[in-house]
Order: sequence, then C-alpha cells, then structure tokens
Amino acid sequence: GHAYSLDGINWERDSSPVLAPSQDGWDAWMVGGPSVMFRNDEVLMWYFGQENPLKLETKLGLARGKCGS
Repeated sequence: GHAYSLDGINWERDSSPVLAPSQDGWDAWMVGGPSVMFRNDEVLMWYFGQENPLKLETKLGLARGKCGS
C-alpha cells in the first residue's frame, strides 16, 4: 500500500494505491520496490512481486502509462 504523512509521525493510508497485488497473478501475495522513470510523455514503473509467501520466487514487472493520465 501507500501512506503519507505531513509531520513524519502521524500517517494516513492511501485508499487507492498506484501499485497493489493482483487477485491471482504472479504478484498476488505482495508487490514492492517500485522505481519510476519518465521518458518523453510516458511513465515507466518497474516493481517486483511474489505469488506465494511460502515459495521463494520473485518476479520483475513493468507498468507503463501516459503522463497526466
């Protein structure tokens, strides 16, 4: 998920995070480590995910979008 704070002490959880686990995909258990790059009018976000907490298999994903959308 995503949270933000104005003072670094009190945190508010975002109700609609940009990155969240899928229902039944390779990233169903957890997602994390996002890195974002802006290229021309495109946003690229790499992240890792894991399907099962008992299986040590992590995969890398790429999400793409247009700037401003």
